[in-house]
Amino acid sequence: MTATLVFNSLLISMALAAPSNRIESESPMGGCDYVVRNVVQSAEVRIKAAIVDVQCGATTRNASWIVLAGKDSDFSYEKDRAASFNGAISEIEWSGSDIVVSLGLATPVKIEKLPRGGSIFFLPRAGSEEAGL
Repeated sequence: MTATLVFNSLLISMALAAPSNRIESESPMGGCDYVVRNVVQSAEVRIKAAIVDVQCGATTRNASWIVLAGKDSDFSYEKDRAASFNGAISEIEWSGSDIVVSLGLATPVKIEKLPRGGSIFFLPRAGSEEAGL
């Protein structure tokens, strides 16, 4: 278990340092590719957030996660996941201590509370009346 956490943290660090942010090698989490993108720093709560696109092959639906970490820390897939979505979300941005998500065609699956009472809100899809949590 510890080796898995260290390996996954290493993969995320490599992804953040790599120009493409794509992790091509197989990981202990099932051989999926993880693409870290849209890393945004929060000025108010001293943390950063990012989108991780999870691509596990032709027979598995793609997913997106929002992960959080301290502004000077690496992301961890297991412990830093704040939200999970079926499909790829478009982008995220901070609004105070809240995260605003442009859903694109994605559907929320699991949403956690953010530090310091923050929440995750969704921008409605075009032509939709949906709003966030």
